[in-house]
Amino acid sequence: MMSDSPQKLGRNEWNAYMDKVKAKDREAFAFVFRFYAPKLKQFAYKHVGNEQVAMEMVQETMATVWQKAHLYDGKKSALTTWR
Repeated sequence: MMSDSPQKLGRNEWNAYMDKVKAKDREAFAFVFRFYAPKLKQFAYKHVGNEQVAMEMVQETMATVWQKAHLYDGKKSALTTWR
């Protein structure tokens, strides 16, 4: 992959990962998942107060990212603000 340190990635690098996810690259998706899943879980848990529900929300969100990656346009939004 392009980098081992996701914290140092800029928008262009994340867009490159999402281009690979669009092409159904499982390794790129795993990289995105490993970085964002804990952050999503923390956010969800803070709002719902239930770890199991928070994990389900993470799974659903990341499954949607995989299924709808072709709709992501890095020119319009950052990955963190994509809807």
